[in-house]
Amino acid sequence: MIQFHRTGKIIWRFRTKAEVWAINLTPDSKLVVTALGDGTIRWHRRSDGQELLAFFPHHGGKRWIAWTPSGYYMSSPGGDTLIGWHLNRATKGALDFFPAKRLREKFYRPDVVIKILATLDEAEAIKKADAERGQNQSKARNVAQLLPPVINILSPRGGATFDEAEVKIDYLLWSPSGAPVKSIKVLIDGRPARLFDKAIIKVGPEGYKGSFNLLSPRRNAKISLIAENTYAASLPSFIKLKWNGAKSEQLEHLPTLYVLAVGVSTYQDANLKLAFAAQDARDFTRTINAQKGLAYGKIVVKTLTDKEATLKKVRHGLKWIQSSVGEDDVAMVFIAGHGIDDTSGSYHFLPHNAEVSKLQTTALPYTDIRSALATIKGLHIFSSTPAIPAMPWADRAEPQPTRHG
Repeated sequence: MIQFHRTGKIIWRFRTKAEVWAINLTPDSKLVVTALGDGTIRWHRRSDGQELLAFFPHHGGKRWIAWTPSGYYMSSPGGDTLIGWHLNRATKGALDFFPAKRLREKFYRPDVVIKILATLDEAEAIKKADAERGQNQSKARNVAQLLPPVINILSPRGGATFDEAEVKIDYLLWSPSGAPVKSIKVLIDGRPARLFDKAIIKVGPEGYKGSFNLLSPRRNAKISLIAENTYAASLPSFIKLKWNGAKSEQLEHLPTLYVLAVGVSTYQDANLKLAFAAQDARDFTRTINAQKGLAYGKIVVKTLTDKEATLKKVRHGLKWIQSSVGEDDVAMVFIAGHGIDDTSGSYHFLPHNAEVSKLQTTALPYTDIRSALATIKGLHIFSSTPAIPAMPWADRAEPQPTRHG
C-alpha cells in the first residue's frame, strides 16, 4: 500500500499482511481503512501508513476479535481462539502457534483497543487506559518473552495398546520465552496421575527430552501433559491408549460428578433481561445427567436459575461444591448470564439481584470464582457464557488470524 504526493513522489509505503481488496478513508481523513484477503479489516494512520487496529469477524457471525499491533485485544466470547502468534522455528521443526486465549491475562485490554483509533497511537492509548485504571503506564509487551512453554508426547503414539498398569511416557519440552518451566501436570482422563522414575535430559536449543512412568487404570485412558511457566500454561498434549489386558470391576469404578449450574435470564433490573441463559443452565444439566453410568457413576446437581440465583445463593453454591467434592470426584461449574468489567478491568458475574452501579457489593468477582475452584479437591471444570533462556529462533511473534471452522 502506497501513498503518493500529488507531484508523484511517494510519501510512505506500507507492506500489508495480505492482498488489499478494498480501501477507503474515514470522514475526518485521519485513517485509511482496508479490507484484506485474509478476512480482516484494518485501520492505518494516514500520516505514515502505520497499522493501528485489525478486526477479524468469523464467518459464522457469532465470534470476532480486534487487536493492536502489539497484540492487545478485545473479543466476543470464544473470539480469542480465532487469532494467535505464529513462532517460526527455522530449521528446528514446524512452527508453533499460540492462541490469544493462552495470553489473555496479559493482553486482554478492551480499554486500549477502544482508545487507539481516537489517539492514533498505541503507546498513547496504553497510557490513557492505564491512567483510568490508576496504574503506572505499561510498555508495549514483547510477546516472544511472554509465550507459554510447548510440550509434545513422543511415545507411545496415540491409539497404542497397553496390558500393564505401568506406562512409560517420553516427551519433548521447550520454552520459547526462555522462562523456566515451573511444573508439568500429568493427567489421566483429566485427573492427576501418579508418577515415578522421572528423568529429564537437555537436548540443546530444541529444548528438553523427558520421561516418566505412571500408574494407569486398567482400561482405555487419555493421557495429557500440560507445562506451565510464570506467564501461562501450554496447550495440552494428549494421547489415547487402549487397554488390552484383563479387566477388573474394582478398577473400572467411575467417579462421582458434582455440578453447580447457574443461569440468569430474568434480573431484578429489567434492563438486563436475557433470552437463553437460564435455559442454557437447565439444558447443560440435562445433558450432563445423561452421562450417569457412562462417564460417571453418580451425578449430583445443584441448579440456580433466575430468582434463585441471588448473590448469596451463588456463593453458597460455590461453598457447597467446595465441601462436597472428594479427591476422586469431578466438579463442574457452569455460569451463564451477564458479565461486566469494573474500572480496573476485573470481571464480575451479575447474579439476579445485581446492581451495575454497585458491583463491589452486589456482583460476584471472578477472583472469588477462581479461588473457590482452586480449593476443590478433585478435578474441576469451569464454563462461563457471559453476554466473556531465549531460544535463538524466538525472534518473530506477530498476531495472525486463523481460519477455524
